[in-house]
Amino acid sequence: MADSKKDLAIKAALMYYEENMMQSEIAQTLYISRSYVSQLLRYARETNIVRIEINIDEGSLRSFQKEDRLRKLFPNLRECFVMKSDSAEFTFSNLGRFAAPILARYINEANIIGITPGNSVDRAIHQIKEWMLRKGREHTAVQMMGSFNLDKAPLYARPNEVVENLSKILKCSAFYLNCPAFIDSFELRRRLLREKSITDIFRLWEKMDLIIVGIGNADISSRLFSFYDDDCKRKIASSNACGEINTHHFDISGNYLPLIEDRTICASNEVMKRVRRKVSICAGANKGRALLGALRGEYIDALITDSQTVDTVEKLLLIA
Repeated sequence: MADSKKDLAIKAALMYYEENMMQSEIAQTLYISRSYVSQLLRYARETNIVRIEINIDEGSLRSFQKEDRLRKLFPNLRECFVMKSDSAEFTFSNLGRFAAPILARYINEANIIGITPGNSVDRAIHQIKEWMLRKGREHTAVQMMGSFNLDKAPLYARPNEVVENLSKILKCSAFYLNCPAFIDSFELRRRLLREKSITDIFRLWEKMDLIIVGIGNADISSRLFSFYDDDCKRKIASSNACGEINTHHFDISGNYLPLIEDRTICASNEVMKRVRRKVSICAGANKGRALLGALRGEYIDALITDSQTVDTVEKLLLIA
């Protein structure tokens, strides 16, 4: 006997909301059309099989007090969203779901979206659901740095994978930077910078109205650091760099440090700073110094993080 509509709606809802499957994957699994999956999810919400609640009281996940303190400490930070967390494990499991609807709101207001790789960024992207997105909005997703050695990089650290994931969720065009992020030869880099496929991406960067970035440490604890050659590692280690965004380094006071720009192909620091909205998803007690430098340098104007990371930043400010 075929499943009833209610049975199918329950199955579809579990796959979508609990297992984070895309609607196209659910359609294949249940042998139904994608449009029918959308109808089932709507039916699940309308019949209270699924209830979506947005809690903004004291018992919610948001720490409004910490958000208010951060905005007062860093006036350039137009918006911040702090998830209450009592452990790194809780943050790892929940920050993506916390960040997704916030990120969707920014995406709904944007046209050309640049994105950099990162574990927190990737988890948030995968948690964005179709119902969070505004229908009829045209988007373009663009890669902001070249690619890495695919044998060494996990999926979340591959710039092209992150762009592809975002474009699939938004059902929009994706533009890839088909070159390495780091170039050993100065002459090869000079030639690549004249390639039409790359200069076309440069022109898109100038039109970005939203960038979604991770913030990395400037040391061996960073996944990105492992892709540098020995010369780049020495330059960074001998500097005062504490963090990086899209391979652009800065110190804890927020000063920009042009350390390896002659070895990389990526959206420049100047281009990124001109973007109307710069959102970062960043969490982890070990990211405190990097986040503090990014906030002081005004490299971001919207932040999604957790309470433990904010505590670390506040302790660093007391020490300074």
